Amino acid sequence: MVEYLLRQAEEGYRTDISYKIGISDELARREERLAALAKAKAEIEQRATERYSTEQAEYEKKLAERKAKEQESLLLQMQHL
Repeated sequence: MVEYLLRQAEEGYRTDISYKIGISDELARREERLAALAKAKAEIEQRATERYSTEQAEYEKKLAERKAKEQESLLLQMQHL
């Protein structure tokens, strides 16, 4: 009977250890996943910032071209008067 109880205790201890190891592995996996997600988010934000800067520069260039064209048109109209 004592041997049976000792075996049961040993099996429970092994199960408890393997369970704890499983938890620590799962925590490590989740932490790695969170780090990968944070890295991906930072990269997406960087790309968005770059794209915004590019689009803003293109927009400002178009506005400047449009304004120059308007001024040229006004000058031509004034010359014909």
